Amino acid sequence: FKVNQFHQFQILLKRCWLSVFRNKVATPLRIVAYVGFALMLVILYYDIGNKASTVMNNATMFFSICCICVFQTILPAVIVFPVNISVLMREQRNCWYSLKVYYLANYVTEIPFLVIPNGVLIAIVYYPTGQPMELWRVAGLLLFCVQICSVSQAMGLIVSAVSKLQTAVFLALPIVSPAFFFCGFFVPAHLLTKYARWLTDISYIYYGYNGFLLSVYGYGREPLKCDQFICLYEDPAQFLEVTGAADKKMHVLSLALLGYELAARLLAFFLLKLRLSRKE
Repeated sequence: FKVNQFHQFQILLKRCWLSVFRNKVATPLRIVAYVGFALMLVILYYDIGNKASTVMNNATMFFSICCICVFQTILPAVIVFPVNISVLMREQRNCWYSLKVYYLANYVTEIPFLVIPNGVLIAIVYYPTGQPMELWRVAGLLLFCVQICSVSQAMGLIVSAVSKLQTAVFLALPIVSPAFFFCGFFVPAHLLTKYARWLTDISYIYYGYNGFLLSVYGYGREPLKCDQFICLYEDPAQFLEVTGAADKKMHVLSLALLGYELAARLLAFFLLKLRLSRKE
């Protein structure tokens, strides 16, 4: 290439941002949708986070947040990326720029949409639902939200790299569905048979969901308010024992998600490169 890769990156990044700003429908909707979901969560789960009698409901809310993060990230990836591939193939044939530079610019463009909508979601939901008012816990929730979204986006890129738009839309959700079933919400990992327990280890939502539980109930949280005659989970540590999250560490879960994301994004890149090389 006559132009160095740093200059290529600057130009491609600017073009990606122009595409984002010119899309006056999809871009605002990516944030507005999170606001709508957040308001519905507040209505459903108002002031349940500090009560021992509603611990399971609070866990359900965090599983719902997992669902929002996955669906709101993977669907845009499988819809938008295949549309850009036709343009990408033409420009790659003409050797306009390096594929890895394009891939990096596209990723950097998406970073604000991984952070800002999730920040809005947590900001709206956290206080009204009665979660503990500690800054590091808020940061932990936001971190795992962003990481779940980032891995989901990478999964969407993998699907988009090997299939056409119509096929990608139908493939995306079935591919991530096993990650939901084995995330530890429906059945804790320690209750599964030894032959099925490994399935939780390859579920990225399992790491994110347990990260949510640790962020809210872990690391010495004070006993919850008991508003009934008997409360099973007045001690948050007891609830973590039941869910199997007590022996987990937040930094280990975060590193596992980071490794998952890097592996998924590298796989998506090589699949895309293979598709472009084989396309006549």
